[in-house]
Amino acid sequence: MRKLICLILCALILCLPVSGAGQLPEDTFSLACDAAVLMERQTGTILYAKGENERLSPASVTKVMTLLLVAEAVDNGSVSPEDTVTASARAASMGGS
Repeated sequence: MRKLICLILCALILCLPVSGAGQLPEDTFSLACDAAVLMERQTGTILYAKGENERLSPASVTKVMTLLLVAEAVDNGSVSPEDTVTASARAASMGGS
């Protein structure tokens, strides 16, 4: 009898429609950051944007990604650690973060 009740309950649960209860309407979705962009990789379609046109300092992830790309370029021989990099006077005057 218990198995029959469990079977009926499972069948009822599987037949219930799935709702989007976990989804937020677009106008109530926000992040606790100054700017963000979410882009679909293959088409380039912007899925979410917030403050995308504001001038902001680069995030730490951007700095790490730049270092990774330079390290990969050195590994594959595109650039050499001895290559000269020219920076503007303004860029050279900036302090570290």
